[in-house]
Amino acid sequence: MSDVTEFGYKTNALLMRLLISGGLTAAALLLWSLAGWGFSGFDAILGALATAYFGTRVLGNLYELAFPRPVIRVSDEGIQDRRLGPTVIPWTAITEFKQVTGAMGAGTLFLEVREPKRYIGPSKGFLWLFYALRGRSGQAEAGILPLTPPNVLDLGDMDLLDAVDEHAPHEIPVTPTGPKS
Repeated sequence: MSDVTEFGYKTNALLMRLLISGGLTAAALLLWSLAGWGFSGFDAILGALATAYFGTRVLGNLYELAFPRPVIRVSDEGIQDRRLGPTVIPWTAITEFKQVTGAMGAGTLFLEVREPKRYIGPSKGFLWLFYALRGRSGQAEAGILPLTPPNVLDLGDMDLLDAVDEHAPHEIPVTPTGPKS
């Protein structure tokens, strides 16, 4: 078995997600309860669906806090982002990294891969939907898959690109992207 570098969520990022999903659950419950006071049946259905969705997100965030596990694994075989699915993206499929510069999203990495739809697994929520739409958009044979911004991952003393340099069998170019000056 090869050496693996793993990155999980930062606790404060999970707490922020929990706070947001909890607030949205409360708002959905309010909409649902107000539907009984003369609002339309549509409001009741919307409130119930939103409560179920955001309530599930609350439970998921609580689970992540109680039982932390890696989000991204970097190994000699490639990169695995569990939000995309169980498939490891091999180094041979990765053509380039794009790193966002500037104030908005600074440090966020995007993978440019050949045949991105091969690496998108079964549905895993809203972020998966973004990945799936991006990867399955029918754009030629290459596509871009985003990785988590660095302020969301607990990188410790190691940067994600350092882990890539350590494990990749060949150098993969990193292109800075951002606003034009």
